[in-house]
Amino acid sequence: MHVDQRHQAPAPARLLVAVDSGIDPHRLVRLCSDHPQADALSVSLLVPVNIESSPSVATPGHAERMLRAATRLLEWAGIRVEDITLTDQDPDLVEEIVRSGDFDSLVVCRARGNDSSPVLGLAIDQARRHGLAVEDDGRAAGGVPNWIRSGANVLLKSITPPWWPAA
Repeated sequence: MHVDQRHQAPAPARLLVAVDSGIDPHRLVRLCSDHPQADALSVSLLVPVNIESSPSVATPGHAERMLRAATRLLEWAGIRVEDITLTDQDPDLVEEIVRSGDFDSLVVCRARGNDSSPVLGLAIDQARRHGLAVEDDGRAAGGVPNWIRSGANVLLKSITPPWWPAA
């Protein structure tokens, strides 16, 4: 190797992280830390808020408290926070962020149960429309699949005739 040749570190992976403001900041950090390129990672956070308090979207004050803790924890984990965007359900803003950010992928961190914001689904749609990879945290949006699973046994028992042998 010549003295003039320099070893260049690979550019950090840039993630857009769409995160419900009601989540535990530790879960957000764990999700980002589990990323394959976590040793060189840069994130921009997209956080839904609602000026008029709604059960599915946190108020700006609640989002601010979560973000203070999350940014501190992310920095301690060695993950650079590039940008934070608070948004209501404005599809144009979400599309602008997804389209113009030059991100490697969208990571989605949902709240538990039915408390997930519709902004996250909008971000997923926009990311797929613009060819961006989507990494979900595995939580189902809206809780519908869980309701069907939990209600299936009750429904089956209600339609099973009493003379039918028990399974």
